Amino acid sequence: MTGKRRVTPRAAMALDDAVERLEAMLFDKDVPEQAVRRRSFELRKSLTLPRREVLLMREAVAGLMRPEVEADIVTLDGAGKPTFGRFAKR
Repeated sequence: MTGKRRVTPRAAMALDDAVERLEAMLFDKDVPEQAVRRRSFELRKSLTLPRREVLLMREAVAGLMRPEVEADIVTLDGAGKPTFGRFAKR
């Protein structure tokens, strides 16, 4: 994979729509239970990247909010692997 993957607002909206469709499937008597489980699994897998980005951002912001504390900065490289750095506030 080349380049960084980002969660765009359009992708977030698409995931939200997919979750709403899954919720509708839960109460549809004509939809087999296995189909609901399979779609739930697919959605959970598709949320892996957004979860990673949100957790990394949360950690970065939490580190910046603490006064005079060195923070570890973690970002994802082009292959989706974490890279580490240091940020010292003055």
